[in-house]
Order: sequence, then C-alpha cells, then structure tokens
Amino acid sequence: MVAEARPDYPTEWATMNTVATKLGIVYVAFVVDVYSRAIVGWAAGIDASIGTVGDALDNALMESQIGLYKTELIKRRGTWRSLADVELATAEWADWFNATRPHSAIGHLPPEEYETLYYAQHQLDEPVGINR
Repeated sequence: MVAEARPDYPTEWATMNTVATKLGIVYVAFVVDVYSRAIVGWAAGIDASIGTVGDALDNALMESQIGLYKTELIKRRGTWRSLADVELATAEWADWFNATRPHSAIGHLPPEEYETLYYAQHQLDEPVGINR
C-alpha cells in the first residue's frame, strides 16, 4: 500500500541507473518526492549499491524519472568523459528539473512551484513550536 502523496506526509522513492563514460560505467541514483515529483536527493559513483526491490507503483514513478533524465540529459550530450562530468551535469539538471521544468503529473508546474502553492493554500493558524 502506498501512502497518500502530500508534502506533510513524506513519501519518497529511489532508483539507480547507469551512464556509460569513456572511463567506465557511472551509477546514478535519485530520490524523488512522490507528491511534488521533486528530486530531493541524488548520488553518482563508480560502485553500485543495491537496495530492496520495490513494487510496481514505485517502479513506474522511478522509471519515468530515469526516462526523463536519460532523454533530457544523458542521450543529448553523447559520450560522457568521466564521473565528474556526469556529476556536474546531473546537479545542473536536477536543479533545472526542480525549479523550471513543468511536470504533467502536477498540473504542468515545476516541482518547487507546486509545493509552494500547496503551502500557500494550507497556512497554519498557530505558529508551530511556540508555547504560550
């Protein structure tokens, strides 16, 4: 069972992918927020780290994420030289993805804008953590 996707109930999925470089294979992993589709974390390296096997729901979300990453970044640039090249380009792409790229699953808004709208519509009446 997958929890309801909303920002006050964090649900995130992770996946790993490979990128071929002139110096060998680079493994790239992403962690994606289910609610906003924002990339909340990523890592690249030369050693694979395998976690648990997910179910069909998280696989669909993450396969979509990896497909976008490969189409919008990896395949467009041709042959990659090194891990450092992949890391720099991935950092730039993740920043662009979160701040600028519209996403069809969230009303054609960028993930950061989608989360900002949610919080603007769900303002707390009382300040959190202040005793009166």
